[in-house]
Amino acid sequence: MASRIIHLSMTYRLENHLTIKNKNRFRLGQLIPDAILRTDHDHSVSHFKVACKDYKHKMIDFRAFYQAYRDHILQDDLYMGYLLHLIADGCYREFMINHRQVNQENSRKIVEEIHNDYRLLNHYFINKYQLKADVVLPDKLQRESLYKTYDYKALDLIRDLGEDFVLHGQGDCIHLTPGLMEDYMNQAIDLSLQAYNQIVQGYLDLDPEDFAWPSQ
Repeated sequence: MASRIIHLSMTYRLENHLTIKNKNRFRLGQLIPDAILRTDHDHSVSHFKVACKDYKHKMIDFRAFYQAYRDHILQDDLYMGYLLHLIADGCYREFMINHRQVNQENSRKIVEEIHNDYRLLNHYFINKYQLKADVVLPDKLQRESLYKTYDYKALDLIRDLGEDFVLHGQGDCIHLTPGLMEDYMNQAIDLSLQAYNQIVQGYLDLDPEDFAWPSQ
Protein backbone atom coordinates (compact mmCIF):
# COMPACT_ATOMS: atom_id res chain seq x y z
CA MET A 1 0.00 0.00 0.00
CA ALA A 2 1.00 3.65 -0.11
CA SER A 3 3.70 4.84 2.29
CA ARG A 4 3.29 7.27 5.19
CA ILE A 5 4.93 10.05 3.20
CA ILE A 6 2.67 9.44 0.19
CA HIS A 7 -0.37 9.55 2.47
CA LEU A 8 0.89 12.71 4.15
CA SER A 9 1.49 14.30 0.74
CA MET A 10 -2.08 13.53 -0.28
CA THR A 11 -3.30 14.95 3.02
CA TYR A 12 -1.56 18.27 2.43
CA ARG A 13 -3.04 18.43 -1.07
CA LEU A 14 -6.55 17.54 0.12
CA GLU A 15 -6.43 20.28 2.76
CA ASN A 16 -6.50 22.79 -0.11
CA HIS A 17 -9.89 21.46 -1.25
CA LEU A 18 -11.74 20.27 1.86
CA THR A 19 -13.22 22.05 4.85
CA ILE A 20 -10.87 20.85 7.59
CA LYS A 21 -11.34 22.25 11.09
CA ASN A 22 -8.44 20.43 12.76
CA LYS A 23 -5.50 19.65 10.49
CA ASN A 24 -3.67 17.69 13.16
CA ARG A 25 -6.58 15.29 13.64
CA PHE A 26 -7.07 15.01 9.87
CA ARG A 27 -3.39 14.18 9.32
CA LEU A 28 -3.40 11.70 12.17
CA GLY A 29 -6.49 10.04 10.71
CA GLN A 30 -4.70 9.73 7.37
CA LEU A 31 -1.78 7.96 9.06
CA ILE A 32 -3.17 5.93 11.94
CA PRO A 33 -4.54 2.99 9.89
CA ASP A 34 -0.88 2.00 9.41
CA ALA A 35 -0.07 2.23 13.14
CA ILE A 36 -0.26 -1.53 13.45
CA LEU A 37 1.77 -4.66 14.01
CA ARG A 38 3.27 -5.89 10.75
CA THR A 39 1.04 -8.91 10.15
CA ASP A 40 -1.51 -9.65 7.44
CA HIS A 41 -4.18 -10.08 10.11
CA ASP A 42 -3.53 -6.69 11.72
CA HIS A 43 -3.47 -4.97 8.33
CA SER A 44 -6.75 -6.64 7.39
CA VAL A 45 -8.41 -5.47 10.61
CA SER A 46 -7.25 -1.83 10.49
CA HIS A 47 -7.93 -1.56 6.74
CA PHE A 48 -11.29 -3.39 6.73
CA LYS A 49 -9.87 -5.85 4.22
CA VAL A 50 -12.29 -8.63 3.27
CA ALA A 51 -12.79 -11.32 0.66
CA CYS A 52 -15.23 -10.67 -2.17
CA LYS A 53 -16.33 -11.99 -5.55
CA ASP A 54 -16.70 -15.64 -4.44
CA TYR A 55 -13.57 -15.29 -2.27
CA LYS A 56 -11.38 -14.97 -5.37
CA HIS A 57 -10.62 -11.31 -4.69
CA LYS A 58 -9.91 -9.00 -1.78
CA MET A 59 -10.96 -5.42 -1.21
CA ILE A 60 -10.70 -2.65 1.36
CA ASP A 61 -14.28 -2.21 2.47
CA PHE A 62 -14.23 1.52 3.13
CA ARG A 63 -18.02 1.55 3.05
CA ALA A 64 -18.01 -0.70 6.14
CA PHE A 65 -15.92 1.94 7.90
CA TYR A 66 -18.34 4.61 6.72
CA GLN A 67 -21.29 2.68 8.11
CA ALA A 68 -19.52 2.03 11.42
CA TYR A 69 -18.44 5.65 11.99
CA ARG A 70 -20.74 7.77 9.83
CA ASP A 71 -21.88 9.78 12.85
CA HIS A 72 -18.27 10.80 13.49
CA ILE A 73 -16.96 11.37 9.96
CA LEU A 74 -18.44 14.81 9.28
CA GLN A 75 -18.01 15.92 12.87
CA ASP A 76 -14.41 14.87 13.46
CA ASP A 77 -11.54 15.21 11.00
CA LEU A 78 -9.78 12.19 12.54
CA TYR A 79 -12.46 9.90 11.14
CA MET A 80 -12.66 11.69 7.79
CA GLY A 81 -8.90 11.29 7.45
CA TYR A 82 -9.13 7.59 8.26
CA LEU A 83 -11.87 7.04 5.66
CA LEU A 84 -9.91 8.83 2.94
CA HIS A 85 -6.82 6.75 3.80
CA LEU A 86 -8.88 3.59 3.20
CA ILE A 87 -10.18 4.91 -0.11
CA ALA A 88 -6.64 5.79 -1.23
CA ASP A 89 -5.38 2.34 -0.26
CA GLY A 90 -8.48 0.78 -1.82
CA CYS A 91 -7.44 1.92 -5.29
CA TYR A 92 -3.69 1.43 -4.76
CA ARG A 93 -3.42 -2.26 -5.69
CA GLU A 94 -5.59 -1.85 -8.79
CA PHE A 95 -3.48 1.13 -9.91
CA MET A 96 -0.21 -0.70 -9.38
CA ILE A 97 -1.42 -3.85 -11.14
CA ASN A 98 -2.60 -1.77 -14.11
CA HIS A 99 0.84 -0.18 -14.27
CA ARG A 100 2.53 -3.61 -13.94
CA GLN A 101 4.43 -2.72 -10.80
CA VAL A 102 2.85 -5.53 -8.80
CA ASN A 103 0.95 -8.68 -9.61
CA GLN A 104 -1.01 -11.23 -7.65
CA GLU A 105 2.17 -13.21 -6.96
CA ASN A 106 3.95 -10.11 -5.60
CA SER A 107 6.88 -11.81 -3.88
CA ARG A 108 8.43 -10.75 -0.59
CA LYS A 109 11.49 -9.60 -2.56
CA ILE A 110 9.37 -7.23 -4.66
CA VAL A 111 7.64 -5.87 -1.55
CA GLU A 112 11.04 -5.16 0.04
CA GLU A 113 12.21 -3.45 -3.17
CA ILE A 114 9.09 -1.26 -3.22
CA HIS A 115 9.63 -0.30 0.43
CA ASN A 116 13.20 0.70 -0.43
CA ASP A 117 11.89 2.73 -3.38
CA TYR A 118 9.58 4.58 -1.00
CA ARG A 119 12.50 5.43 1.29
CA LEU A 120 14.42 6.73 -1.72
CA LEU A 121 11.44 8.86 -2.81
CA ASN A 122 10.57 10.25 0.63
CA HIS A 123 12.72 13.36 0.41
CA TYR A 124 11.44 14.22 -3.06
CA PHE A 125 7.88 14.44 -1.72
CA ILE A 126 8.90 16.00 1.60
CA ASN A 127 10.57 18.82 -0.30
CA LYS A 128 7.90 19.19 -3.00
CA TYR A 129 4.99 19.49 -0.58
CA GLN A 130 6.95 21.03 2.31
CA LEU A 131 5.88 18.25 4.63
CA LYS A 132 6.57 18.35 8.35
CA ALA A 133 6.75 15.59 10.95
CA ASP A 134 4.63 17.58 13.37
CA VAL A 135 1.60 15.36 13.93
CA VAL A 136 0.76 15.41 17.65
CA LEU A 137 -1.10 12.66 19.49
CA PRO A 138 -4.21 14.01 21.25
CA ASP A 139 -4.73 13.37 24.95
CA LYS A 140 -6.80 10.27 25.70
CA LEU A 141 -6.52 9.05 22.11
CA GLN A 142 -7.18 5.48 23.22
CA ARG A 143 -10.65 6.50 24.38
CA GLU A 144 -11.66 7.27 20.79
CA SER A 145 -14.41 5.10 19.29
CA LEU A 146 -11.83 4.28 16.64
CA TYR A 147 -10.07 2.01 19.11
CA LYS A 148 -13.02 -0.38 18.94
CA THR A 149 -11.54 -1.40 15.58
CA TYR A 150 -7.92 -1.92 16.67
CA ASP A 151 -5.44 -1.10 19.43
CA TYR A 152 -3.36 1.30 17.34
CA LYS A 153 0.34 1.70 18.06
CA ALA A 154 0.24 5.48 17.86
CA LEU A 155 3.56 6.15 19.60
CA ASP A 156 5.30 3.83 17.14
CA LEU A 157 3.61 5.73 14.30
CA ILE A 158 5.04 9.06 15.44
CA ARG A 159 8.51 7.53 15.81
CA ASP A 160 8.35 5.91 12.36
CA LEU A 161 7.11 9.13 10.76
CA GLY A 162 10.07 11.01 12.22
CA GLU A 163 12.42 8.39 10.81
CA ASP A 164 10.87 8.85 7.35
CA PHE A 165 12.32 12.37 7.37
CA VAL A 166 15.90 11.29 8.12
CA LEU A 167 16.40 7.75 6.78
CA HIS A 168 17.27 7.02 3.16
CA GLY A 169 16.94 3.98 0.96
CA GLN A 170 19.83 2.20 -0.70
CA GLY A 171 20.78 2.23 -4.37
CA ASP A 172 18.32 3.32 -7.06
CA CYS A 173 14.56 2.94 -7.44
CA ILE A 174 13.53 -0.30 -9.13
CA HIS A 175 9.74 -0.12 -9.40
CA LEU A 176 8.56 3.37 -8.44
CA THR A 177 9.19 6.84 -9.81
CA PRO A 178 7.99 10.29 -8.71
CA GLY A 179 5.81 10.48 -11.82
CA LEU A 180 4.16 7.13 -11.15
CA MET A 181 3.41 8.07 -7.57
CA GLU A 182 2.04 11.47 -8.63
CA ASP A 183 -0.30 9.67 -11.06
CA TYR A 184 -1.44 7.39 -8.24
CA MET A 185 -1.97 10.32 -5.88
CA ASN A 186 -3.99 12.16 -8.52
CA GLN A 187 -6.32 9.18 -8.90
CA ALA A 188 -6.63 8.66 -5.14
CA ILE A 189 -7.28 12.36 -4.54
CA ASP A 190 -9.96 12.46 -7.24
CA LEU A 191 -11.71 9.53 -5.55
CA SER A 192 -11.31 11.14 -2.13
CA LEU A 193 -12.89 14.38 -3.35
CA GLN A 194 -15.71 12.42 -4.95
CA ALA A 195 -16.30 10.57 -1.68
CA TYR A 196 -16.16 13.76 0.38
CA ASN A 197 -18.72 15.49 -1.83
CA GLN A 198 -21.04 12.50 -1.49
CA ILE A 199 -20.62 12.31 2.28
CA VAL A 200 -21.53 15.97 2.84
CA GLN A 201 -24.76 15.14 1.01
CA GLY A 202 -25.42 12.22 3.35
CA TYR A 203 -24.31 9.13 1.46
CA LEU A 204 -21.29 7.23 0.08
CA ASP A 205 -21.84 5.61 -3.30
CA LEU A 206 -18.29 4.54 -4.20
CA ASP A 207 -18.15 0.75 -4.47
CA PRO A 208 -15.04 -0.88 -2.94
CA GLU A 209 -15.53 -3.93 -5.17
CA ASP A 210 -14.61 -1.74 -8.15
CA PHE A 211 -11.06 -1.72 -6.76
CA ALA A 212 -10.81 -5.39 -5.71
CA TRP A 213 -7.68 -7.33 -6.58
CA PRO A 214 -7.10 -11.07 -7.10
CA SER A 215 -6.37 -13.07 -3.96
CA GLN A 216 -2.92 -14.64 -3.86
